[in-house]
Amino acid sequence: MALVLGTVVSTAAADETTDQAVWLLQKSTLVHRNGFHNVLLRALRQMKDPSLEPLFGELVQRRHPGLRIHGILGLGEISDPPRLDLAMVADIPDAGTQAQLVSAALDSDLLSKEDAEQLTRWPGLDPAVRVLVAGKLIADGEALDPAILEEAKASDNVALWGMAALLRLQVGDETARADLERLSRSNSPRRDNVRALVLQTAIKYEFAVVSDWAVSIASEPGVDRTLRYQAMRAALKYGDEGAVALWERQMSGSDNEADRIRMAMLALDVADRLDARVFEVLAGDEVPLIDLVGRVGRSIASGRVDRAAVDELIGMNNILASRWALMYARGIAADDGETAGVVLMSIIRAADDEATRFKATRMENAVLASEILHAEVPGGGAVLRGAFADASEMLKEALLMGLIRSDGDRPDWVVKGMVFEGRTAEAMALLLRCKHADEMTEQEVASLALVVRGGAGLQEPLRIQAAWTYLKKTHQDRVALARVLGEQPDLR
Repeated sequence: MALVLGTVVSTAAADETTDQAVWLLQKSTLVHRNGFHNVLLRALRQMKDPSLEPLFGELVQRRHPGLRIHGILGLGEISDPPRLDLAMVADIPDAGTQAQLVSAALDSDLLSKEDAEQLTRWPGLDPAVRVLVAGKLIADGEALDPAILEEAKASDNVALWGMAALLRLQVGDETARADLERLSRSNSPRRDNVRALVLQTAIKYEFAVVSDWAVSIASEPGVDRTLRYQAMRAALKYGDEGAVALWERQMSGSDNEADRIRMAMLALDVADRLDARVFEVLAGDEVPLIDLVGRVGRSIASGRVDRAAVDELIGMNNILASRWALMYARGIAADDGETAGVVLMSIIRAADDEATRFKATRMENAVLASEILHAEVPGGGAVLRGAFADASEMLKEALLMGLIRSDGDRPDWVVKGMVFEGRTAEAMALLLRCKHADEMTEQEVASLALVVRGGAGLQEPLRIQAAWTYLKKTHQDRVALARVLGEQPDLR
């Protein structure tokens, strides 16, 4: 009797787990007013599992643009090699959706040079999408048909001809400089948004030709503060002769501490391109953070980064400084993995101090730091393993989240043999191990099933990954997808 009842209970739990897993997958295909479907679909795409092809293929057929974009990107990410399907791009009638898709594909390196060139030659392609792709090709040093930019130049869309002016200037058309100046004189209500877009593109693609135009924007009386910061960053980055002098005047002429900190951080962002003497302006500043930025910037500009000063700067728990440290570490990871590892570990340790100010932001920084440390820093996994030793439960969860997100090789090895006391951390470690395991033990299957059913308290983005992992490891994935998609399962 006990054996029979045990089998019945076990079967019932398994059925409930499968139903929950199917429901989570179905939930990701439904449009939520708060956009939560985007969160769930990003979690599924992060797994990069070719077995999810039927689900992504179904999303491509949906009318909702967001679902279609996720479907096309999902299919592109699981292709070998990863690649955007241009035929699917062509099937999208809405230019705005096309632009969103192509922009995301460019950011994710899903568009090859050959495919990008082919896109620019498509008849009937929206000019905005064509210019978007042209920018990437020009940045990569590829030749471009001048007619593409002439078409955009003739547009009455201020954003389109503004972007075309940037690209024309980059390929050597000096007459485009007058167009950028005309944009600055424009009375269009979109003027500043377009100028911000042009500057963002120039910074992203290293288009130094905007340096003098950026200085003119940063010098404008009454210019929007955010736009001024962006213009100043571009001007400093590309070494315009007047940029440093303007920066020094604005630093010394402002009595707003927040503004001066922001300006100091702008210089730190491009410290490797500046003369070390620039940072002497910050030395001994009455604001300790600014003085410290000066020390760090001077060391980077001199080619000998002061790791202790960077650690101290991160320890001040300033949002801008922590964001800079993350980007700095990622930028040097390939060339100086040792320094990158030291900086990332400083970010991780800073998240675990007793200060409550910006605690959530610091924990998110720790997530990103652990992801970068594992995926991009040689030997980062071993360094990260040591970080668990004296970490708080909250920090352990942040480190595990970074490993779950990591695209590096076998992130589960970092926590091999570890036992976690906290229920959430143990559930996250279980998910991490099961995602990368060839087989699971009966105990792991039972524990993962509990996670899927919500018994471990994980949020739904992790539960949906657990759900798909459970279905895969218990060989129910094809049947489950058939239920989600309303089809008869292919059991061959």
